[in-house]
Amino acid sequence: MLGFSVFFDIRAGQTPFPRSLSAFITGLYGLTIFYGLLYQRFGNTTAFAYVQLVGDIAAETVLVLITGGVETWFSFTYLLTILSASMILYGRAGFITATLASLSYGSILALQANAVVLTPLASSLNPEGFLNNAFVHMVAFYSMAFLGSRLADRLLRVTEDLARKDVDLSDLQAFSRDVIDYVPVGLVTTNEEGVITMANPAARRLCHTADDMTGHALNTFLPFLDFSASIDQRLEGHIRQEDGTVRTMELVLSPLKNRTGNIVGRIAIFQDLTGVRVMEREMQKRKQLAAVGELSASIAHELRNPLASLKGSMEMLREERGGTEGHRTQRLMDIAIREMDRLNGIISDFLLYARPKPPEKQRFALGGFLDDILIMFEHRKDIHILKEVGDEVVVFGDANQLKQVFLNLVANAVDAMPGGGILSLAASANQSSVCVDVRDSGKGIPEENLEKVFYPYFSTKNGGTGLGLAVSYRIIEEHAGHIRAFNSPGGGAVFSIILPREVIKDTTEFGSESAKTPSAAVRTPAGFLLPSGGEAGLMKNG
Repeated sequence: MLGFSVFFDIRAGQTPFPRSLSAFITGLYGLTIFYGLLYQRFGNTTAFAYVQLVGDIAAETVLVLITGGVETWFSFTYLLTILSASMILYGRAGFITATLASLSYGSILALQANAVVLTPLASSLNPEGFLNNAFVHMVAFYSMAFLGSRLADRLLRVTEDLARKDVDLSDLQAFSRDVIDYVPVGLVTTNEEGVITMANPAARRLCHTADDMTGHALNTFLPFLDFSASIDQRLEGHIRQEDGTVRTMELVLSPLKNRTGNIVGRIAIFQDLTGVRVMEREMQKRKQLAAVGELSASIAHELRNPLASLKGSMEMLREERGGTEGHRTQRLMDIAIREMDRLNGIISDFLLYARPKPPEKQRFALGGFLDDILIMFEHRKDIHILKEVGDEVVVFGDANQLKQVFLNLVANAVDAMPGGGILSLAASANQSSVCVDVRDSGKGIPEENLEKVFYPYFSTKNGGTGLGLAVSYRIIEEHAGHIRAFNSPGGGAVFSIILPREVIKDTTEFGSESAKTPSAAVRTPAGFLLPSGGEAGLMKNG
């Protein structure tokens, strides 16, 4: 600006000191270079900013002096410095700079008015003109300081607000991204033609594709979707996977709007309801089976009375007749009485399964408790018994009911080794529960029967009622524990029982629903535990 101004002023002959002005311009460039070198050392500091502002005021004072003083039009450069101070340092810096500019410019006018500074162009002004000029410039300087400070403060507040909003927006974007990425349901946006514009990882996982879904039509992955129907839809359909399995999907379709409220596409939210629908069917079957069970229990209870009368009559008849009717009649009566006893045992087991008694729980040591059970099988010379249960292992439960459980498991293990083998019982404990593994070295349980061992009336033994393991399961369930069966990799079957070792008020305190049922297991329609073949982490030998 100075260069062009001086060039035209010199040609017009209006610059009183052209050489001084040229030297001044050169010095100003040198000062700028000096500032640049100092900035590399001091950086962005308030003190360095004040040094530059004071230097600018001094330079502008020299410029005004050598270009005509009161009659120069370069006095407006003071306004630039005042505005710079207000924008860079905010607040009072603008007023300090305005004060320095007023003092500097007023000093020049005072010197000119008293002819101390000889400026040929100043001879046309009288003292009142000097005073008026000084007053106008001071008003302009302080007005610029005031307006610049106000604007700078407002700019600062706006900048801070924008910075906060930028942080909030960044947090909101991160939150939205995390929600979209980690939400367990499929989330897809499409344009008006149904072409996918965004799909979260859950959508790719549910559609069983690792490729990018964008650019493809949504009904390519969800063929039951009809885009010609209403924009707001809630429908359920099926998709077939590559392995042939059919999955049930629930889809909610809603309009996608821009900031002006215009519909620009659709939002599709879908989830896999296959497990839910299976569970609903199982619950319905479970209710039906529960009703049948209640009816069966009532019938079984009613059968016990005539069965007891029939047995008593048969025993009296046998005693009255003695052996007079021959050995064959006596044998038939013995068979009838024995079968009545067996039938009564079956009814008793069924009633125990259908209507279990509430357990009378107490704390007791597991080691001695198992010794009383194993002593019944010590006469089997072909069975080698290993017990790894310390006396310090304590459980909380009904000893009589748990005795029936372990008698069933040990008897089954012995029956599974007709040629002899190893029967082992091992226990491990943590702060809240005890895990007991009953293991045999037999042939194991066929894989197709692992899902059925806890079903009532399922048995692979000749003459077995199929209620032993079902009753055992119900007893363990009443103790807020769980039981599962699986085959050991080394051969043989393992029945693993988890029981609480402390007093608990209800089953929810023993753990979550997933703690009551192994993670690798499901329940049948009748509520029985079916192992899926994996081993639970709580089981020592699983």
